[in-house]
Amino acid sequence: MSTVSVNVFWHLVLDPPVCAAAHAAVLLMLWLRFVNGHLHGLKKDNEPAVMLILLLLLPLALTVTKVQGSFRAVVWGPGLHGGFTLPVRYIFISIQDEYGESLSDVSVSDLLVEFREALSGSIKEFQADLLRTAEGNSSFLYRFRPYHSFPGDLRFSVVYKGQRLASKTIKGPIHPEECDCPSGIQKWLIDQARCPPLSRQILKDLKPFPIIRPKYNRKVMQTFYNQSYSVSICNYIVKQNRIYRKCMGEYTGFTTFVDAMLITLIRKVKLPDVDFIVNLGDYPLATKDERRYSPQIPVFSWCGSDDSLDIVMPTYELVEASIHMMHRVSLDLFSIQDRARHPYENRVSSAFWRGRDSRKERLRLVELSRNNPHLLNASITNFFFFKDQMHKFGEKTPHVSFFKFFQYKYQVNVDGTVAAYRLPFLLAGGSTVFKTHPSPFYEHFYHLLEENVHFIAVRSDLSDLIDKIRFCLANEEHCAQVARNGRQLVNDYLLPHMVYCYHVQLLQEFGQRIEGPVEVAEGMELVDHGQDNRCDCPVVKCDQEPPVIRDLRTKNEL
Repeated sequence: MSTVSVNVFWHLVLDPPVCAAAHAAVLLMLWLRFVNGHLHGLKKDNEPAVMLILLLLLPLALTVTKVQGSFRAVVWGPGLHGGFTLPVRYIFISIQDEYGESLSDVSVSDLLVEFREALSGSIKEFQADLLRTAEGNSSFLYRFRPYHSFPGDLRFSVVYKGQRLASKTIKGPIHPEECDCPSGIQKWLIDQARCPPLSRQILKDLKPFPIIRPKYNRKVMQTFYNQSYSVSICNYIVKQNRIYRKCMGEYTGFTTFVDAMLITLIRKVKLPDVDFIVNLGDYPLATKDERRYSPQIPVFSWCGSDDSLDIVMPTYELVEASIHMMHRVSLDLFSIQDRARHPYENRVSSAFWRGRDSRKERLRLVELSRNNPHLLNASITNFFFFKDQMHKFGEKTPHVSFFKFFQYKYQVNVDGTVAAYRLPFLLAGGSTVFKTHPSPFYEHFYHLLEENVHFIAVRSDLSDLIDKIRFCLANEEHCAQVARNGRQLVNDYLLPHMVYCYHVQLLQEFGQRIEGPVEVAEGMELVDHGQDNRCDCPVVKCDQEPPVIRDLRTKNEL
C-alpha cells in the first residue's frame, strides 16, 4: 500500500463526514457499474446476489451521508488570533445545518472543543468554559485562560456528535496574560487586536485639548485638587513602557483598577510615552466653568457629564470583568448572557430594580412599586444618603443575585451619584431597559445608544415610567426587539477586546497631543507589574514602528 493510499485511508477512517461520503460514493459507483453491465471480475452466477446487496446498501449509504454531512460549525472571534493576547481568550461557535440555518437545539454534552499542537497532535488543556450565548440554542462561546506559553501553532477543532465540523490553525507563539511580550502599537491595533475606527467619544473628549502640557497640568492638580477628603486623584506616567504614579487624597484604593489596566496593556503593547491625570472618584472633576473652580486641564474619569470636560474611559466595572473573569470575578458580560437565556416571552411581565439610595429618584421608584406592584418590583438594598427616610420606605431588603434580575422582562436604570455603571450588564441580559433620558452623566459608550432602539427612555423624575411599562405590555414585539438591540450593542462594542482597544486608542491620541518629551516627575513611584521569566518574547523597539495609519479596521472584520 503506497504512502498516499495510507494517508487517504486514515483520512477516510478518522474524518466521519469524509468517510460517509466516500462510502456512499463507492457504493454508488458499484451500483452504476452493475447497472451498465461493467462489474468486472464477478461471475455471472453471482450477479443477482451482488445486485441485492447493493440495493440494500444504497439507501443506507445515502442516509449516512445525509446524517453525517448535515452539520457545520461557523467559528469567529479574537481567540482565533494567536498574537492577540487577552487574560481570557474567547471564540464564538455556531452549529448549523447544511443550509446555514441554526439548529433548533444543540446539547452541550454533544459538543467538544479541543486544542492540539499542530505538529505533534498532542492535546493541550486550558482552564475553559463552554457557555451558551443569547443567539439561540445552537450558539456558544468558548473561553479559555492559558497559563503557559505555546511556542508553536495550535489546532482548534469543534466536534459535534463525533463529527469534526471546524478546524483552524492558531498561529503561535501563544502567551498567557502574565507574559511581558509587547508588540508595536500599530501592529497591535491593526494586525492583532484589529481595532475599529477611533471612537467619536475620544475625539470629542480630546477636542478641547489640542496641546497638552504635563508640567502645567501637574501644577494645577497640586494647587486646586489637593483636597484630601473630597478628591482622590493620581498623576500617571508611562515612560518606555514602565508605569509611574503619584496620588493625592485620603481614598486612593481605586488605583487598583487603573494599575491593573495599565499593567495588562504594557504586557501586550508598546504604549507611547504619556503623562496624564486620573480621577479616582466617580464624580467628574474637570469643570467647564474655570472662573468658579479651577483652570481647565485634561482629567481621565470613568464618568463624564454635560458640565465637565473629563475624558471618559471604560468604567472599573468593565475593566475588572475584562481582566478577572474566570478568576476573581463571576459577573461578566459572558456569564450574564449564559445565565439569562430564558426566552423573553417566558419572563415575568413587569419591571425590576434593586439598588442603594444614591439618588432621590430611586426612592420614587419604591413609591411607584408600592402603588403598582403588578407592574414594578423595586426595593432599596442599602440606605446611606437618606437614612432619615427609612421610616417611610421601610427597612432595606436583601440583595438579589444579578443573574435573577433577568427573570423579568423589564429593567430600570436610574442614575445614582453619577451614571449607573450597571447599564452594560443590564443590556447584556436580554431584558428591555428603561433608562432615564436625557441624563447629564454618561459613560464612554453612551453616544452609541439610541432611544427606542437600544433602550426605552423615561423622564428623569420617572413620571412616565408606569405608562412606558404599559406601552411595552401592549407592544411586546417592539420592546423585545429593543432588548435584542441592546444586547447586540454590548456584543459589538463592549466585550473585553473592545475595552482594550478603547484604552490603547485613547492613550495613543492623548500622547500625540503632549508637548515635548515625557519625563518622570520627582516623587513618583514605580508600579511593579512583575515579570515571568518562562516567557520567550521577541524584542520590540519603538523605532521599528511604521507610521501611524488609522481607520483600517471596522467592527465587522472582527
